[in-house]
Amino acid sequence: MGLLLVAVFVGVSRYGSQRTRGDAADVDRYDEVVGRLGEIARNPAVWTLVFVLAALGAGAIATAAVGGFDVPEEALAAFFGAALAVMGLLFAGFLFLAPYFATRNRGLGHAHAVVVGTLTVSSAVILLIAVNLVFDLV
Repeated sequence: MGLLLVAVFVGVSRYGSQRTRGDAADVDRYDEVVGRLGEIARNPAVWTLVFVLAALGAGAIATAAVGGFDVPEEALAAFFGAALAVMGLLFAGFLFLAPYFATRNRGLGHAHAVVVGTLTVSSAVILLIAVNLVFDLV
């Protein structure tokens, strides 16, 4: 599985140069939406803001957990689960979007980029499962 993943990344990196855009008449709605989302995802200010908000949220939940505030146990467990879910989505989003945009910028299409992003996320999940089985974490 790892060799397949490396082979896909090597193949994508050697395939052509940067993708070129046509004029405005050639760009359909899908490419327009993907381009707009790509600009948002490539903006360092957005990543910084998301990181700061996630760190502040995790800190607030940790402070509420150990601070002796009047927070019910059920609500604290729900908040902690929500924080873990958000962190997991951010991590999986990073693992998916980085190879996705790298593949799209190399001139390959949407389907190729989705395959590379999915392979990356699924490889990380398989690695986490293997580490969990070997070290008996849960």
